[in-house]
Amino acid sequence: GTPATFLRVSGCHINCKFCDSALIWRRSHAFHLDEVLDLLESSGTVERFRQGEHFIITGGAPLLQEERVLLLLQMFEKRFNFVPFIQVENECTIEPSKELLEYVSCWNNSPKLKNSQVDQFKRYKPRVIKKMSSLDNSWFKFVVGKASDWEEIDLYYLQPKLIKRDQVILMPKGWGREELEENRVMVAELAMEKGVRFSDRLQITLYDMKVSV
Repeated sequence: GTPATFLRVSGCHINCKFCDSALIWRRSHAFHLDEVLDLLESSGTVERFRQGEHFIITGGAPLLQEERVLLLLQMFEKRFNFVPFIQVENECTIEPSKELLEYVSCWNNSPKLKNSQVDQFKRYKPRVIKKMSSLDNSWFKFVVGKASDWEEIDLYYLQPKLIKRDQVILMPKGWGREELEENRVMVAELAMEKGVRFSDRLQITLYDMKVSV
């Protein structure tokens, strides 16, 4: 994997039943944007960004706070005179502004399937999905818990040509090492069968459910 620093933004409007990050951002506290920049500088992270480390903005749902995210990136550029390689992880229900698109180098989209136990009207936004698919360096990662989940990906994303097959990444569902181990081989073989990418969950493999590592 590529060295990266994560900025986790709190708040989400999807509320998946098995969210693996909600327990973290629900315990969060507010920072002024200047404080965030100070932390990035004092920790040496800004210098690592100069050397190629990625800056990943995740959530929650980062685009719920797009104005603040955009302002932070504008302040970063003004203060440090460069823009790092920026990735945004999002749930693909909110279309980003043109201003934010100019800053983001990679979009890691994670549309939610039926297995998230979220109503379809909340999680499935074809217009937004189509827009995100048209962007350079835009990927669609689906959490898979059983082989039949592929039918939903094919029916709602590939057949309507909302996304391209070479943008698809399958990731095994895994609330902890035990469940991940149960699903990993099945999902890897499914990805090979369908000709799409596979992503493991290295943090769970290495640290199980430990946070702040």
